Amino acid sequence: MNIMTQQVVDSMKQRQPFSSGMAYDPWASSSSQQVQLDVADINKTSYEKICSLIAQKVEQPQVPLAGLILGEAGSGKTHFLRRILQYIDKTDALEFFCVLKPLFDPNLPLQHLLQAIGHDLAYSKPDTPEHSQLDYFVAKIFIDCVVDELEKTSHKLSEDDRTRNSKFLEKCEENPYHVFTTKKYLKRIQNTAVEYLLHLHPDFDKTFLKVLLQYCEDNKRDIVREWLRGNSLNESDCRLLDIPFQEDVSLAAVQTRLTTFYRLFERYHFTLVLCFDQLDDLYGVEEIRSFGKMINFVVNQTTAIVPLVFVRGDNWDTRFRALLDPATVQRLESLQTVLQGCFFEQAQRLICRRIEQSFKDSPELESIKKAVIAKFPKQGVFSPREVIQKAQRIWEELATGKNDTVNPVADKSIATEYQRTCEEIDKDFNTLWLPDDGSVYLKTAAQWYLQSRG
Repeated sequence: MNIMTQQVVDSMKQRQPFSSGMAYDPWASSSSQQVQLDVADINKTSYEKICSLIAQKVEQPQVPLAGLILGEAGSGKTHFLRRILQYIDKTDALEFFCVLKPLFDPNLPLQHLLQAIGHDLAYSKPDTPEHSQLDYFVAKIFIDCVVDELEKTSHKLSEDDRTRNSKFLEKCEENPYHVFTTKKYLKRIQNTAVEYLLHLHPDFDKTFLKVLLQYCEDNKRDIVREWLRGNSLNESDCRLLDIPFQEDVSLAAVQTRLTTFYRLFERYHFTLVLCFDQLDDLYGVEEIRSFGKMINFVVNQTTAIVPLVFVRGDNWDTRFRALLDPATVQRLESLQTVLQGCFFEQAQRLICRRIEQSFKDSPELESIKKAVIAKFPKQGVFSPREVIQKAQRIWEELATGKNDTVNPVADKSIATEYQRTCEEIDKDFNTLWLPDDGSVYLKTAAQWYLQSRG
């Protein structure tokens, strides 16, 4: 502590660079500040493998592909999601990003899928915060329709008008959102745009196209987004969109909306990276099988979507593999990767990034980093969350002068008692405290846990 002044110690008490080691939402954690905290070579192999999978799907959409990312608690699964979002944002390919959380009703997998896609398309990618993914989706469709309309009417226009239209389309090619500068014109050609798309693709749903193209009208955008999520609208909103009122959205209607959604993705060579996150919260047999139905749907029914599944390795082995269709398991495991922990050098960079973020203007920055790193274990492999937690304890020790090291004698006594209890349970596992009500998954999980700790 003699390398740091009392002023710096006081600052350490006030600033907490390690107060949070968890990321809950890749959209919310995609700020430039969070990106600066990333250490690129943590899980670099897995990252490159998944990026390669996405690139292959873009180049060969007809190939059914899926990815399985295994990682224990704190291994950085949600941070990994954010890195995938950043990758998609930086590429020139027409890629979209969506994250599905566990479904609430296992009887409604397609509704859950539609709601998640409609919800996340309303988010903006980091590099275009002023425009959502749905803005881009609709803009590209409108540009296609505008080109068709201008070609049909070109013979009626003067040379000046044709030149003006040509310049307008050039600007749209450079910046697709430029098409929204002519919203009155877009509103006027909505009906002909619907007919144009139906002529090319008779299997498209007319109501879906009619609603989607009204997105260019500012007073209807929120209502259109609600409809695209599969939600039912009130009578006044339906009148505004000029569509029939439905009190409840049927399964057939959901499937129709989903089908037209992904058929539009296919027509415009879009790729949707669909991430299934927080699957460890799925316990029920029907919930897991419903998840499998969603995977089968997106892999077998469309060429535009590549699913990425994030789950803990033990849960995949003990819960998911046994309940999913063998073809689904094989598809996912054909390209799987395991998130690894941090070696000392990676942990060091992760710690330093956090300190630099909080003390970038401090003249004592280097001294603070050295003091924390000096106390961090040089041996062992730790998950990113464990690195943050250990660094937080070191930080508190340096800031307060307290050392909360466990008494080694007491620690040994606890370990001995723990091992004795494990052995006692293991001798007669099925007749002890676990409920005898078919809770096979709870028993399997507990058994696996005890064996892993053995």
